[in-house]
Amino acid sequence: DEATRVDNQSYTLSGNKSLPTIALVTPEPNVIGKVSLPDGMTAPKGGLAVQININGSYLGTYLMAEGESSMNFEFIANLSSEDWENYVDLWVMNPPKTLMTNTSFSVETAAEMEDLDITLAEAVILSGDVIVADAAKELGTTFRIYCDYDDYYGQISLSVLPGKTTAGYAVKIPKGEEGQVRIS
Repeated sequence: DEATRVDNQSYTLSGNKSLPTIALVTPEPNVIGKVSLPDGMTAPKGGLAVQININGSYLGTYLMAEGESSMNFEFIANLSSEDWENYVDLWVMNPPKTLMTNTSFSVETAAEMEDLDITLAEAVILSGDVIVADAAKELGTTFRIYCDYDDYYGQISLSVLPGKTTAGYAVKIPKGEEGQVRIS
């Protein structure tokens, strides 16, 4: 009784033979980089979890240790061909108020994915009240607040409840960046 090779990865066994040793080839990581906090910031107590997605696929969540200001990461990802951009999204789980929740950007070539150096954006809080006309008071109404910046896009819903004419809002925006906040 012998092990008969069917192709490069498959064997057929007859009898009580054991399989020959099969060496699995593990590809090298093709996305390598570092995530840093803004100058002077360190990860809070318990650390800071950062989720990384590329081209819409979840790749992993990494923990920046408490008191650290950066962390390294590496993984294997399905990247777009050399002719297409790759889209990177980072989500910070339970960030402090002074840090943006997410950062998104594109990378033009797969080769650039081997040396990513990402600094998360420092945040400021933009807050205020939306005031509606007395005519809308009886029914109430819902608004969306859109924030559009170079590496950040976000939106929140805001409702002015029936019987009220105002509702307060608070949104994080990237500190020191020009962008647009609009209500519709």
